[in-house]
Amino acid sequence: MLFILGRAATLESDLASELGLDEASLAPRLRRLIERELVGQQAVGPELAVGVALTERGIRIRNNLADHWAQLEEALIGELKPKQRKKLANTLKRFVELLTL
Repeated sequence: MLFILGRAATLESDLASELGLDEASLAPRLRRLIERELVGQQAVGPELAVGVALTERGIRIRNNLADHWAQLEEALIGELKPKQRKKLANTLKRFVELLTL
């Protein structure tokens, strides 16, 4: 959720859709992030509908997670040749696609 909201503020319905959740399932997760001051409400779009966005604290945590993820990725595949990395990426992409069916 932090990575999706890191791209831009969004409506709760759009966030739920992107995560593959219904809004009822999203609500408690979002509430916990709001309580921890990682996410706040913000006007979104030309109609200025109430949506959600990362707070400054949420942005810092999202950036730290991204940095740690990049370090982990480098540790795991850093020694692979470019062709091997591409093959692994394609295999993992297919795996994720199969999980979402």
